[in-house]
Amino acid sequence: MKERLMTRSRLIALSITAALIVAIVTVVQLQTSDFYGVVLGLCIFFFVCWIFFNPDLGRLITRPTVFIFVSVNSIRFILLPALIMICSLSGPVDNITSAGCTLFLYEEVVSCLFLNFIMRRVYKGFDAEGTSENELIRENTYLFYLIAVVLAVVAVILFPSLLTAYNFIFGSGSLYTSTRASSVIGGLWGVLYRIGFFLIPCVVSFLFFVLYKKTKLKSTAWLYIGVLLLFTMGFSEGTSRNSALIPAIAALFLLTRCFPRKKKAILVSVGVIIVVGFVIMSIRKFSYISLRSGRSFFTGLDETIETIEAYFSGPTNMSTAINAKNSFQSSYSIRTWFNDLFGNWPVISHYVDPHNRTTAFYNVAYYGRSFASDQIIPATGQGAFHFGYFFSVVPLCLFLYLSSFFDMKLQKSKDYVKSYIFAYASVRFAMILIANVSITSAFIGTPLIEVLLIMWISSKIRPISKPVS
Repeated sequence: MKERLMTRSRLIALSITAALIVAIVTVVQLQTSDFYGVVLGLCIFFFVCWIFFNPDLGRLITRPTVFIFVSVNSIRFILLPALIMICSLSGPVDNITSAGCTLFLYEEVVSCLFLNFIMRRVYKGFDAEGTSENELIRENTYLFYLIAVVLAVVAVILFPSLLTAYNFIFGSGSLYTSTRASSVIGGLWGVLYRIGFFLIPCVVSFLFFVLYKKTKLKSTAWLYIGVLLLFTMGFSEGTSRNSALIPAIAALFLLTRCFPRKKKAILVSVGVIIVVGFVIMSIRKFSYISLRSGRSFFTGLDETIETIEAYFSGPTNMSTAINAKNSFQSSYSIRTWFNDLFGNWPVISHYVDPHNRTTAFYNVAYYGRSFASDQIIPATGQGAFHFGYFFSVVPLCLFLYLSSFFDMKLQKSKDYVKSYIFAYASVRFAMILIANVSITSAFIGTPLIEVLLIMWISSKIRPISKPVS
């Protein structure tokens, strides 16, 4: 009886959604002869249906891959298309095409179906309640992790300019000092610094987690959570909020692993803290950029849509990617593939031509000039360059699978530091939804490979298997 009522309520909500979409699309089509209104309406309807009638979402929504997929794509496939269609009521939206919206819809359908495959195959037999809190142990020596952190400190002592690339506690950053430090970061000491910077949150917070396990006091639990968030969200690189957001989300899922019996409370309370911190960082960043450029943000619906598009790879971005592909197809070669994949890797990046990259082609198509490079080509738009339109979603699906792979590693791990590393990797790969191959590949080059190597070396030492409690 309860299932029937739930199904009936879902159908009612879905019917209301469908009626609203049909009404808005009809009005949009009367305003313009372009087909994009229909495609965007299909985007909203498909994703709402996928959420409402997916039997695995309720069980797996607390997994990093699924949580990020649903959260990010709710903005991409529901909020953003709805805002664009509302904006269309006053006239056609600039720089958006039916072809771009069609590729956007294609990505949505394929990625949702692929995530269904992941939920049924990769997460098969997954225990929604997680493992017992008492099972968390220190499996191997943490000596090599500590050595990496010490080397990072030495790098800062030798090259203090490394710190100028980072801000502390929601700073707005300095574009000049971040650029000045980039040459040092690209060197050997910079690589060591990135590895140590990656490991510091889990190494430091582990000490406070041990304190909590010994005392079992609420005060020490909140002290531990505070330290973990301080060393993840408290530091950001330049004006990039993702450099603080991704570690903070990884910390969130580490906390659900540490406190499985309080998983929902952790997701809500710590999630709110992360959202508030992200909003503060965004306000500071936009205030800083407005002060430097004299440009105001969020002055109207058009500007709001443009800002959301820039960060969430919307249909306008897809349209620009198609335009870039059509304009620069003659410049594309196998060398472009190499440049995209290894453009941000240590050492190898010296052999990369920065002008022969899909990211460069995209920015030229976006701005109409070659010296700008701040816009991010969507992963599917980049995939269209390398694999054609039919296989354009291959890179996105590949990284979603890698995200689920590390997600299950997180679920099965009993080691504290490993759990953080796996959570971070899972979150980072899931963020391919609003990033691209070049950005995600940079994370693989440094620090993921090096950290996994340290983990492997540590595993070869005689197991400790020492309970944290």
